[in-house]
Amino acid sequence: MKFLYASFLLLSLSHFSFASQPNIRDAIKEDYENHLKSLFVYFHQNPELSMGEVKTAKRIAQELKGVGFDVFEGIGQTGIVAILKNGNGPTVMMRADMDGLPIKEDSGLAYASTVEQVDPITDELRPVMHACGHDVHITGLVGTARYMQKN
Repeated sequence: MKFLYASFLLLSLSHFSFASQPNIRDAIKEDYENHLKSLFVYFHQNPELSMGEVKTAKRIAQELKGVGFDVFEGIGQTGIVAILKNGNGPTVMMRADMDGLPIKEDSGLAYASTVEQVDPITDELRPVMHACGHDVHITGLVGTARYMQKN
């Protein structure tokens, strides 16, 4: 889990020197412990195949709406766009892949995926897992959005 926390910290901020400020580091660590860790476990346990990320997109939208973003769903089928309005100034765009892969998880983790899903492309029932880190990407995106909204 230390690696996971470090990944969130690095994904959440664009400049390392900025992240080294204690108040920012502490805020991210607190949000990780209080919210993001369980959100990561949820995403890890509930992967969905490409073009079938209905529950994942809904959960991301719920998270972002919950902190004040205007959220537009169903973009390109399962994508979302979220906008935080905070006045004039630079615009920041963030993105994260959210699909899982049709692979059976054999990690031994207590929160390993046991999900099976009908592949929307092949129409076959397949095991699904987050084998390439998209669960970390989307959790980092939500953590970054939460931090940006507060600051």
